[in-house]
Amino acid sequence: MRTMNKVLDIFSIKAFLKAASCLLTGMLLVVLSGCANQLAPGGGGLDTTPPEITEVYPGNGTLNFSEKYIEFTFSEYVDKTTFKDALFISPAIDGNLETSWTNTTVKVRFPKALKANTTYHVTVGTDVVDNHNKNRMAKAYTYVFSTGSKIDNGTITGTVFVDKPSGVMIFGYQVNSDTIDPAKVKPDYISQVGADGNFQLTGLARGKYRIFAVKDEFKDLLFQSDQDMIGVPTKDYTLTETDSLIKGLCFVLQKIDTVKPRLLTAIMTDKYHIFTTFSEDLKYDKLTKLNFSLVDSTTLKSYPATSAFKGRGKQKEYFIGSNAAIPDSDKCFLIAKNFSDEAGNITDIDGISLMVTAKPDTTAPKLIKFEPVQNAVELDFTKPSFVYGFDDAIKFDSLKSAVWLMDTSRNLIPSTFEALDDASFKVVPNRPLESDKNYRVVINLRKLPDYAGNFLDSTFTTGYKTINELDFTGIYGDVENFEGIEHIVLQLVPDGSSEPAYTEIPAKDGKFAFEKIRPGKYRLLCFNDKNNNRILDKGFPYPFVPAESFIYLKDVLNVPARWAVTEVKFDLKELQTK
Repeated sequence: MRTMNKVLDIFSIKAFLKAASCLLTGMLLVVLSGCANQLAPGGGGLDTTPPEITEVYPGNGTLNFSEKYIEFTFSEYVDKTTFKDALFISPAIDGNLETSWTNTTVKVRFPKALKANTTYHVTVGTDVVDNHNKNRMAKAYTYVFSTGSKIDNGTITGTVFVDKPSGVMIFGYQVNSDTIDPAKVKPDYISQVGADGNFQLTGLARGKYRIFAVKDEFKDLLFQSDQDMIGVPTKDYTLTETDSLIKGLCFVLQKIDTVKPRLLTAIMTDKYHIFTTFSEDLKYDKLTKLNFSLVDSTTLKSYPATSAFKGRGKQKEYFIGSNAAIPDSDKCFLIAKNFSDEAGNITDIDGISLMVTAKPDTTAPKLIKFEPVQNAVELDFTKPSFVYGFDDAIKFDSLKSAVWLMDTSRNLIPSTFEALDDASFKVVPNRPLESDKNYRVVINLRKLPDYAGNFLDSTFTTGYKTINELDFTGIYGDVENFEGIEHIVLQLVPDGSSEPAYTEIPAKDGKFAFEKIRPGKYRLLCFNDKNNNRILDKGFPYPFVPAESFIYLKDVLNVPARWAVTEVKFDLKELQTK
């Protein structure tokens, strides 16, 4: 009997354990099932599909909205932090927004009730990325609702021409005075540029607006000139009851620099050279030895610099040459006057102390720069030039006799020689070269010593081949609807670049011709050159200076070798309205 009882006890224990195991398994499945809803699905191929907003609350155009929250539902799980950074509401909401998530839906709660009888403009920008593969939203999502009985339906659209438009914001300001400083005032309306560079501001009330495009790095809705880039409009725009849509605004971004450069450090590396660093890059084509001098702190005697050059200097670094007879036991000051940065900010005078050294210079100067690159095989024979740079200042007294441009038969090509700075020079043939021919430049380095008398006892030769004339191509066409535009300038800009390669002025009848251009892909830019300087002036945000109006041809021009592109039509109707 005891044995039987033991057996029954064992079976009872096993049954209990089995039942308990089933119960725990069921509970675990329920828990895992609930948790599974919080995870992005795995497996499959690489996810390249950008997330989208599939539903919003309230719906677009809702009237008399009185709730204290809005909702968004995404097509997939997205990064919650990027959503917070990408959400913009205009007019601005005072206080902090609170977010709560349920699967792919987020509820955004307001800290207090919205303003009465106000149209709200909500934008979720392209900074939102999915959890699975960090794909960005392809374009900003925008909708409007009103706490009153009507929706303000004013709309402004346009394009920002920039290689990477992601993250570029559109700041819209209602113009009540001319004191709008985007560095101090947050915008009344906000949107974000899509991946294609296009933007749309909607839900605007009737009135006058000033629009800026801003690469807002800090995402603080303020233009920080030391960090952000900005696009300035060509004028202010007015929305009326009969004209509630303005389209075709164009922006190019620029860096605004209002800070004057400073001389930061100066080290005398030997008796002939001073290595300097500045707070930013200087306008190098305006920098000469006349900008610098040395002052002996003992005698207060001033010595002019003998040279100024970039040499092997990196960003913000320059070399100053001097043969001042200052005792190496003394201190002196390096004085810099009237030097400018690339933005044109000029520093009248700056100075820094340095220790004098009598260390000799025994190193011969070396060639470190060649333009075009050595052995280039597609040299433009119509307007050729050759640039050479040394790592030290050179005495150019014998430059004309030290450099020869010749063909393969050793025939000398008459040329003009120009010193670009104290360490580099340019060779320009006095006539066009021949098509599809080999040329070489020979430099007798013995005749080009530095100021310490060092030189290389050798010659240096670079070879080049001009492009075949038949490989050049051209673009021909007509400008239409240009009446009333003061000074039309056309520029061919290589696709993917911001710098023009070719510039032309169309004839009085609107016909234009770009001849002998290199094959490639180009964008055709037209702008109203009001100051006739052949440069697209980009304006200034504050005090407000409008940019010159411009427009790009819609299509990229693919120009093959030996085959001209003709009958290009460029309609400037939109340019006239800007």
